[in-house]
Amino acid sequence: MKKQNIFIDTDMGNDDIMAIAQLLLYPSINITGISVVNGVATKTSGYNNLLNILNYLQLSIPSQIGYQKPMKQTGASFPSRDIERANNLTLLENLSIKKTSKNYSSFRLIEDFIYQKVSQNQTTILALGPLTNLAKTTQKFGKEFTKNVKQIVMMGGAIKKGNVAPNFIAEYNIFLDPEAAQIVFSSGIPILMVGIDATNFAKVTKKFVNEIRRTQPSDKKAKIIKEIIVNNDNDFSAFYDPLTAYILKNPTFITKQMECSIKVSLKGKSRGQTIPVVSKNPNVNVILAVNPTKFYNQMKEFMVK
Repeated sequence: MKKQNIFIDTDMGNDDIMAIAQLLLYPSINITGISVVNGVATKTSGYNNLLNILNYLQLSIPSQIGYQKPMKQTGASFPSRDIERANNLTLLENLSIKKTSKNYSSFRLIEDFIYQKVSQNQTTILALGPLTNLAKTTQKFGKEFTKNVKQIVMMGGAIKKGNVAPNFIAEYNIFLDPEAAQIVFSSGIPILMVGIDATNFAKVTKKFVNEIRRTQPSDKKAKIIKEIIVNNDNDFSAFYDPLTAYILKNPTFITKQMECSIKVSLKGKSRGQTIPVVSKNPNVNVILAVNPTKFYNQMKEFMVK
C-alpha cells in the first residue's frame, strides 16, 4: 500500500496532540515532518512537548521550531488558561511523559525545513495552528514551494460564526495572524478549510466522554487520545483538530461543502474574519457539514488499539 505523505504544522494545543496521535495510528499515513508555531502553546514549550511526546512513543520524526511572533504584532492570543495548560501538558499528567528541554542554537530556518520536507512526493500539509510558518515559507520560496504542495487541510476560519469573543466573527487560528492567513489563502494551493461550521458537528459531549472513560486502550497513542478526552476541562468544546485530521483521512464523510476563494479581513472589529468570495479560479473548499457519527465511531475504534 502506498502511504500518504503528510507534513504537520501545529501550535501543540491539546486537540493538536490528539490529531497527531490519530494520524500515527493510521498505517497508511507517513508523517514527513512536524513544525511548531506559537498559538495555544508557546513555540518553545510546544516544541519541547512535541519532542517529549515523540520520545514517550519511541518515535523519531523530523521536527523543527518555528515562529513565535505573527506577521503583524497586535497582542492577540488564546485565553491564558488554555496557554498555561497546553504549555504544561496538564491533560497528560497521568502518563509517564518525561519533560526535558532542547537547545535551539543550531537550528536552521523553519522556512528551509518546511520547504525540504514538503517538496518531496507531493505532500499534503495538515495545518492545525496559526499560519505564520506556512506564510513565511510561501513568501521565501514562492511557486517553487507552492507547486509541490498537494493540498493544505487546515483547521481554521468560520463562515457563519467564529469562536473569538466578544464579536464571535473570527476563529482563533486565523485571528492570531490574519496577514499570514491571507498569504496562504492567496497562494493558489488547493485548500480544504475545516472551520467552526464543520467542527460544530463534533462537539465534546458528556455521553461521548463517558463512553471513552470506560475504555482501556493498550497502545500509547490511543492512551494519549483517551487522556486528553477525559481530562478536558473546557480546554476545547469541539474536537477541532481531531475532526480535521479525520477529514484528511476520510473526506467521504463530508456532507456539505462550498467551493470559493477566501478573503481575510485585516482591520477593525472583523479582523480575522474569513469571507467567501466567488472566483473564476477558486482554490478553497470550505467544509460546512459532516456526518458526526462516523467521527465518534472512529474515536471509539482507536480505544481498542
